[in-house]
Amino acid sequence: MIVETTSGQKAATITTATAINMVSSIKLSAVKAKLIAKTGWGEQRVNAAETNYRRFLALCLMFPEAGLVPPADVDEIWHCHILHTRSYAADMNRIFGQYLHHEPADAVNSASAIHGLSRLSAHTLALYETFFGGIDLGEPAEVTCISAPRQIGEQTTCISRPVHEMFSA
Repeated sequence: MIVETTSGQKAATITTATAINMVSSIKLSAVKAKLIAKTGWGEQRVNAAETNYRRFLALCLMFPEAGLVPPADVDEIWHCHILHTRSYAADMNRIFGQYLHHEPADAVNSASAIHGLSRLSAHTLALYETFFGGIDLGEPAEVTCISAPRQIGEQTTCISRPVHEMFSA
């Protein structure tokens, strides 16, 4: 099944159900415990972040050529997952066939790059809306994505580079 978004970008031939099934195999209990210790978030918010993270990974599977920008809560759980290096590497290898790199956007140093991240963030949120009905906000309802910061470096967010770029040496 090929899905075309309003922007004309085509998804991979993987279905939403297949992508969700693939990412559901990731064991995140230790990651969630680390996230609670790091942030002090409640269980409901951490569970929402987990749901959104799994959905983000599913979108990365479905749209391997898109540079997706995770919401802030997703970025936090992604950071914690990466710190569990062996399990993260194994999870990504099992799901993507290779390591899924995390690209910090704090190296962004131009207005055009910030505009590009804002556009990618909006696109990512639109994909969440299209395929999952939006972002699961949990508690408290705080989910932020990069949105045209007033100054370079004002906000740090991270992007997932297109898969073909991430896996090249």
